[in-house]
This record gives sequence, C-alpha cells and structure tokens, in this order.
Amino acid sequence: MLGIPAAAFEYRFGNRSALEWIPIGDQHSAVSPPFPRSGIVNDPNRPGDDHYILRLIGQVITVSLETQQIIGTLPSLNFV
Repeated sequence: MLGIPAAAFEYRFGNRSALEWIPIGDQHSAVSPPFPRSGIVNDPNRPGDDHYILRLIGQVITVSLETQQIIGTLPSLNFV
C-alpha cells in the first residue's frame, strides 16, 4: 500500500497481517444482525468521529512496527 512501510505487513495474525484485519471499503459498513430481535448491530463506524478509521490504521501500523522491532531484539531459543 502506498506510504505504509512493508515491515508493517510482516506482523501477522494467522495468515493475514494486522492491517488486513481492518475492515475497509465495502467491509466498513453496518451489517444487519443475524438475530434482529437482539438489537445488536455490527457497525465498525463511529458516529461523530470521521477520522476513526484513519487513526485506527495509524495505530495498527505503529503497533505492528514496534512489535516487529521488539521481536527482532529477542534472543533465539535453543532447544536441546
């Protein structure tokens, strides 16, 4: 992605990077609940906070890069 360091994509959860777990585009919209009577709505948007998703992406990039840096300083494990 443009402007995002490649190292940010190296921090992974399962088979996807942390950034790939962020719902963007068509995924970033309210979804009707599977059980309408529950009243629960799966809505990743934050009313009144137009910059929420941009801040979230920045935070995930920061955590990904700092975690990679920490992991890089850990000693290797030697199993005997």
